[in-house]
Formats: sequence, structure tokens, C-alpha cells
Amino acid sequence: MQPIEHYQVDWTLTPSVLVIGGEASGLGATIKKIAYENSGQMVHVPMARKIDSLSAAMAGTVLIYETYRQVMCAAKRRE
Repeated sequence: MQPIEHYQVDWTLTPSVLVIGGEASGLGATIKKIAYENSGQMVHVPMARKIDSLSAAMAGTVLIYETYRQVMCAAKRRE
């Protein structure tokens, strides 16, 4: 399963579960298997080349904000 960039996901389509892997080790094999079996997607946050990784908290913040942004834009289009 190839990861896609977080802004390429349409977070408004269906309910989602967000699982954030550890900064060094990522997600475990069991979680990846469950995601794959349930049509899940691996998502990543692109970074500048000089940055090794984001903390799990920062990555979660970016993902949750993108979800919020998409949901709010969709709500405004329906008005």
C-alpha cells in the first residue's frame, strides 16, 4: 500500500479512523493489515527535505486540520 499525500484524500466522503504511527517506527504490521482489509489508505504529510520527521502530535494536528478544512469548505458549498 503506497502512502498518498494528506491533501489528496477526500475526508468528506465517509467516516474515517485516523491512526498515527510512531515517529521512528511508523505503523505496526497488524494495523496496516487491518487498514488494507478495510479499504484503508496510508497517508503521509510531505515535508521539506531537511526535516527527518514530524512528531506524531504535529502530524496528527496537520491531518485533523486538513479534515476540518475540507468539511468546512464542503459545508459552505452546500449553503
